[in-house]
Amino acid sequence: MRRAVAACGRTAGSRVRVHRAAALPSRDINAALLRVRAAAALRAFNVGDYALDIWLADDERMRSLNRTHRGKDRTTDVLSFPYAHEHVTRAFLSPGALPLPTSRADARLGDVFVGIAAARSAAVRVPSGCAADPAGLVPAVCGCYGRLYAAAAPVGVDDACWLLAVHGICHLLGHTHEDVADTAAMIADEDSALRAAEHAIAARGG
Repeated sequence: MRRAVAACGRTAGSRVRVHRAAALPSRDINAALLRVRAAAALRAFNVGDYALDIWLADDERMRSLNRTHRGKDRTTDVLSFPYAHEHVTRAFLSPGALPLPTSRADARLGDVFVGIAAARSAAVRVPSGCAADPAGLVPAVCGCYGRLYAAAAPVGVDDACWLLAVHGICHLLGHTHEDVADTAAMIADEDSALRAAEHAIAARGG
């Protein structure tokens, strides 16, 4: 069942929007911070003029999306859905291949759904290695999953949401982590996005 959402608005000059499930407390996540970080990441990838929607979703919605679109009847931490439109050419031949819109309205990357339960779990867990990477493809404390699941200390909820969002954004840009080479390329872009966001926050003085 589709839940109502409370839209958290959009940062001026940015085409990033953050949406929150209506059942989630407004104080739970700093949506403004997430927007600033995501906008900085898009600029780092040279897609700052593309629209992006980030959805902060509960377990019920994450499980429903995962079941409907991936055939997996369980919740998950992040899901990405590239924008598809009849007037947009999108062919992910390699990471970084972008949609070719015919108008500004079609200059959209797509949607990233972040599982709030997963973010909260990461914020309170006792680190015990990279549980999300049983094949050992993600080096410890590298990229988003390394920082989230293999760091020496848990991260806060806002940081966990951000790490999951960046991972989802990289999937929208064509990245995968099916093998070591693909994973390394994805991690490199994740790290670039994380650094760009850090610089953006520092420039704002907060």
